[in-house]
Amino acid sequence: MHDDNARFGMLMTAILDANPAGVSRAIASGAKVNALNDDGESPLCVAAYEGHAEIVGLLLANGADPDARNAFNEPPLVTASMEGHAEVVRMLLEHGASIDATDEDGYTALYLAVFYGHTAVEKLLREHVHRLKDASPNHPDATPRHKGFGARLLALIPHRGHLATVG
Repeated sequence: MHDDNARFGMLMTAILDANPAGVSRAIASGAKVNALNDDGESPLCVAAYEGHAEIVGLLLANGADPDARNAFNEPPLVTASMEGHAEVVRMLLEHGASIDATDEDGYTALYLAVFYGHTAVEKLLREHVHRLKDASPNHPDATPRHKGFGARLLALIPHRGHLATVG
């Protein structure tokens, strides 16, 4: 048990230090990539939020769950999209992250990318909108493919000053 905690501590320290070699060493020593820290966050959630693409790749290649949620019930795709980490978003999508996952308020990664003006992330997510499920878990009468969803996004874009996104 103590060894597991030490290995996991090494892994989390390497992630926070943006140290891919340290992450590789921790994984090779047996650190569990899907364990949670005391704040309820997985290594992948932390690396995705921080935008450490190389580390995200290492974690995913070693079995990290692309849909693991943090203590705020946010999956890595949502936090990476909100922070504008396009390379991390691309990697998560390639590893099957759920595009229709939402944060605790029901916002999708696409909505947050548009809201925060992260056009590169928005473009990546739009390439995967065909994977959206028909019904939103929080609003069963509304669907992401529904005209209103697109209209709300399009209305939001110029309001937030992101005219380059339209068209």
